[in-house]
Amino acid sequence: MSHFLCYTKLVTQAVIIYLLRNNQVCLGRKMRGHGVGKWNGYGGKLENGESPKGATVRELFEESGVRVEEKDLTKVAQINYKEDKGEWMVYVYTATNFLGVPQPSEEMEPQWFDLDKIPYSQMWENDKLWLEKIFQGEKFNATFWHDNDGKILRHEFTPITV
Repeated sequence: MSHFLCYTKLVTQAVIIYLLRNNQVCLGRKMRGHGVGKWNGYGGKLENGESPKGATVRELFEESGVRVEEKDLTKVAQINYKEDKGEWMVYVYTATNFLGVPQPSEEMEPQWFDLDKIPYSQMWENDKLWLEKIFQGEKFNATFWHDNDGKILRHEFTPITV
């Protein structure tokens, strides 16, 4: 797992990937662990020495059986989550070029959703705030401040201009 210290707080690095096709996104329903029952993209924590793109390729294959090459990943956001317990830095990617069909795993049960029918009520509270931006083609950095119960205290977005 890859961590680094920032202002004496531990920062955990993680990745999320959203597979896109024909105006749809593949989400996975979390089958165990933190967030069980919620819909999310595929992903997880970086391992020691692993790059964000490398972790994305690995996590997607482990959780869905789908293969994607690093060159086919599009970084669309970097989201920082801050709370008293620590911080998360999450790299968010999309891919339209991938090999295979998402399969159920011990971690995730896949389902394709039309972009206008995403089950936000069954997702993390902050997902709606930033996923809509991604599906509208925006790229950004974001920071979310949470209390220890996960409630959003405030958030900010900074567009990425290329």
